[in-house]
Amino acid sequence: MTIAHLIGVAATALMGPPTPPLSPPFGPPVLPPSQPPSQPPSSPPLGLLANGVTVDVKGKSGKMTISNGKQNITVEMDSVSELDANGNLVGQTGPPNGKHSLNNFASVDFTIDPMELRTDYGVPAEAVDFSTSLINGQADLLVSTCIFMHNGRITPTANESWPVTGGTVKFSFQIDQWPFCAGESEMPCDGDVGEYVELTMVIKADSGEAANQTGGGNDFTLATNEAGEGITLELSNEVKIDGVWTKMPDGYPKMTEQGSKQLFIFRLPKFSSSAFYDPIIDGLQLAASLSPPLPPPPSMPLPGPSC
Repeated sequence: MTIAHLIGVAATALMGPPTPPLSPPFGPPVLPPSQPPSQPPSSPPLGLLANGVTVDVKGKSGKMTISNGKQNITVEMDSVSELDANGNLVGQTGPPNGKHSLNNFASVDFTIDPMELRTDYGVPAEAVDFSTSLINGQADLLVSTCIFMHNGRITPTANESWPVTGGTVKFSFQIDQWPFCAGESEMPCDGDVGEYVELTMVIKADSGEAANQTGGGNDFTLATNEAGEGITLELSNEVKIDGVWTKMPDGYPKMTEQGSKQLFIFRLPKFSSSAFYDPIIDGLQLAASLSPPLPPPPSMPLPGPSC
């Protein structure tokens, strides 16, 4: 062992172990990265969330559940059919997928579009559309659902106006390009002439309460909320046929019971391109979520169809 080596060993013993290098440029040591902050809970899959009210749509059957976390209202398609001037079914012969009716939507696949903001009626709303094809692809059914974000008044038809609050739900359905029977001798019409399309929906409270008609008109109380007020379904007797508002036939819309089902029936006059109808469900919004009217933003887009 040389004298130089001994001097080096002695110096190491006196100075201790080497100091770890400083992070450039001479700052404190680099710490491991911290974990990202936890994300807030998201809204329901394929659903909307506004003012304590959620809307969830099933891709299979198009069943829609409207909820405030404690009470649920379900809306589902039950059947659709074509009728002649006397209310008789037409277009019923031939292969099932070509008939002008569908008696059950349980296995029907719906396409659900991304959620978006709409201001069709001047009050901002979160909206979602879902759709399917009918009669072997010859016709289309589109359902649009909105939850209004704050108080206001909307005018959904040319002759009607309704107040809404944050959490009011409005949904509409539109049927496009229905191939009405026009006396053709071939299947499925066999010489019949169609005059109406009738869409039937099941609309009910999960609590099992029966709907009660209020005021002798087209408004129904579906259930009672925690504040003791009604959760209501507000219907119009007007339908937009090929862009023009017109009345449904006398007696429609109407409610009836079929076994355990609570059915709402909408009879739509013959149309060339489209028939559009839009009910309102109100009273589910939570009291703590209700807010005073807010002014709408100065400029907002108007994407997509009306809800």
